[in-house]
Amino acid sequence: MLDSVSLYHCFGMVISNLATVTHGGTIVIPSQPFETAGSTIEGGAADGPIGRPGATTMSESLHTQLTKRRPLRWWGVLLLLLPIVGLAAIPRLGFGCRGRRGANESAALATLASLAVGQRRFQQAGYLDTDADGQGEYGSFCQLVGGDQALLTKPMPQPLLIREFTRTAATGLLLRSGYFFRIFVPEVADEAEENFTAIAWPASYGNSGKRCFYIDERGQAHAASNEVWQFSGFKKPLTIDIVGNPRFHPVH
Repeated sequence: MLDSVSLYHCFGMVISNLATVTHGGTIVIPSQPFETAGSTIEGGAADGPIGRPGATTMSESLHTQLTKRRPLRWWGVLLLLLPIVGLAAIPRLGFGCRGRRGANESAALATLASLAVGQRRFQQAGYLDTDADGQGEYGSFCQLVGGDQALLTKPMPQPLLIREFTRTAATGLLLRSGYFFRIFVPEVADEAEENFTAIAWPASYGNSGKRCFYIDERGQAHAASNEVWQFSGFKKPLTIDIVGNPRFHPVH
């Protein structure tokens, strides 16, 4: 392949050079340090008109030059490795981390929305009515998945949340997509009929996510930047008393 494109050009450095070498070809670069192409063309011109009987044509001379094996110099190896190293380094520059945090935060909001829908169905169906007044109450993770039917007022035919939420039975915490989740329901039955709050905070602040969230019986999710509090994992969990802080704003 006769490469006449400048090395600093994207096509010349990456596409033509890399493609030619990977397919077993030889690259001829007609620039000042490389006299191969110039001598080839001059040699073809000195041989006389192309196609003259008994003369070596320019195409034959060029073919001879291209088929000669030459050692790959250090700059050639570097030229081939630069695109590979560059692609490998992109995730470490922070782009991949930011993308992962954004995906985790979006997943946390989706989980909170699912919890709000499950709680509404649970309360309206009256699966839990500890004061027997005919008014259903909101439930815990374990109750929403029907994990302990003995705690329910009436049997739940099918879980209102996916089985993944049953892992919260012991700790009351759910770890999902880089975020911890917890449900708070008032202990007084009359209050539990009206209110619940589900909160979410990063499992590792700055790595798995930054913002913290909550949703309540109204179904409106709220978010805060969490840069001041930096709630993170088990060591510094989001607490219920922070809910309603002016730093939280509705998420639309």
